Amino acid sequence: TINSSTFYGCNNITKLVISKNVTSIGDYAFYNNAALKQLIIPEKVQSIGQYAFSECTTITEVKIPDSVTSIGAHVFDGNIRVSKYTIGSGLKNIPTYAFADNTSLKSIVVPNNVTSIASFAFNGCSNITEITLPFVGAGRNATGPDGAFGYIFGYFLYSAGDSLNGYSYGRYVYAYDGTTLASPSNSNASVRYTSVSSTNFEGNRIVGLTPTTAQAWYSC
Repeated sequence: TINSSTFYGCNNITKLVISKNVTSIGDYAFYNNAALKQLIIPEKVQSIGQYAFSECTTITEVKIPDSVTSIGAHVFDGNIRVSKYTIGSGLKNIPTYAFADNTSLKSIVVPNNVTSIASFAFNGCSNITEITLPFVGAGRNATGPDGAFGYIFGYFLYSAGDSLNGYSYGRYVYAYDGTTLASPSNSNASVRYTSVSSTNFEGNRIVGLTPTTAQAWYSC
């Protein structure tokens, strides 16, 4: 076992080869190892804690071995130079912010063994151009808004009767590109409306709304 925060902030380590006998890596174990250029996670590791390899800003590639069945929130958050992740066959759940703000990531393959993707898991991966997914939405069996494309690319969800700026809104879901929302009259819009009673648009941007629910790929 490598315990929590063992090598926290050791930002002069350039190469890390973890013992082949390690099965558990704790929370923040290698957080902010900013000079780390090579990371090898051995095949016996089963669990990796939250923030364990977050802010390791010089790593370029990560392979999560098949033995890993659990990773924590923010585990690879802020790894701005990683261009490739290989996700092993043992992982079923991708937690919140797991790969957030990996701005060098251009493509990602989420394998078929994954059954759920938590909110903001790939938040801020702003250069992704290709995504391969085993399902659409929050999980393999998700229904309603959590099973829609809006979940993947970011959406707003307000319940009927919610009030904002003097307007009452019906229930609706938006697919959102980070800056603008297509108006209801645009038939080519990447947007879904359900029982919208009124809207408040300023040009092509909706005024005053903030996300209230999960966006697994928000701001990609």
